[in-house]
Amino acid sequence: GKNKPKIIIRYDDISSVFQNTYNLRYSRKKARKTFIAGDYQDYVELTLKGGKQFCFSVENQKEFIEELKKRRNKDSTEE
Repeated sequence: GKNKPKIIIRYDDISSVFQNTYNLRYSRKKARKTFIAGDYQDYVELTLKGGKQFCFSVENQKEFIEELKKRRNKDSTEE
């Protein structure tokens, strides 16, 4: 579509990615700073090399994480 993403993250900037089930409603400070979309539990937590974190819910979280790891590894081997 015509909408541009508000946040752009390069694969090689990703330090870690994992599925988390901790309910962020109990950590309002972290939820306000990092949560992008979805509910506040059962989310993917993405950490960049600089330490910045993003949390968001997606369908098929395990598949999403595996695909993201593949793309990150592919991106780092092409350099």
